Amino acid sequence: MRAGAGGDIGREMRYARNGCALMNTIICCSPSARFLKTLSGIPDHEVIAASNVRELASRMVENPGASCVMVHLRKPAAVWSKFLTSVGQSFLYVEIAFIVETGRVVLPDGFTLFRGDPEDPDVFKEISSYVLSLKNLPKRGRQRFDWPLNGTLTTGDGKTRSCRVRQLSASGAFLEAASDIPPSGLKATLSVRFKDFSIFTEVEVLGSRMGYGNQGPGNQGPGFGVKFLSLTEGSQRVIDSIVKDELMRHLLNPRIPVRLPSLE
Repeated sequence: MRAGAGGDIGREMRYARNGCALMNTIICCSPSARFLKTLSGIPDHEVIAASNVRELASRMVENPGASCVMVHLRKPAAVWSKFLTSVGQSFLYVEIAFIVETGRVVLPDGFTLFRGDPEDPDVFKEISSYVLSLKNLPKRGRQRFDWPLNGTLTTGDGKTRSCRVRQLSASGAFLEAASDIPPSGLKATLSVRFKDFSIFTEVEVLGSRMGYGNQGPGNQGPGFGVKFLSLTEGSQRVIDSIVKDELMRHLLNPRIPVRLPSLE
């Protein structure tokens, strides 16, 4: 399984200043090669370019540690409305900015909008300041998707509880729990059930927090995060693959039903 296989996805083009120590990645879809080059001149940044919606979705799925995603439009286009919906569902932790030269555009809450030609020095100054303000934000090492799934958590005292497993990645997950939340740092065993297979791993409780809102198939309630401690490399590859496949499907068509992960 390979996210983004086929279709009109071109070779990944990267722009960067010669000799700089790359620390941050910007994924940018723009019709202007000049703007992409100028954007890559921001210190300690590289730019991964995309030329259309499908390429941008693929770049986002394959680069979970990106600092931000930028979309530069000469004027608003209908194809981006569906993309906005899917990004809002599947990429809650990524900074998204739209640069629109002309026309009216309405963005969801949490998105950043720049108006005007990004090659204009004053507009680019605003964009550059925005990019630099993001460089110290936490970055994800792996992609995750919210199915949700069913799981069982077993603590060292033998206590077992059923749980809803959300925001699954190859490195951890979020477990819904309205009460009786285990203390941070506690070690436990987690099993997660998929359509035709299960995974088992030791986990460490990371702490409780409120839910994330309306990502994926429904609202996510309060609970706690867990870090996977003993997931095999093979299981990590399987989860990475199914997460990327489902993210790609929903970026391109947010209205399709969520598929329960399968090895078939």
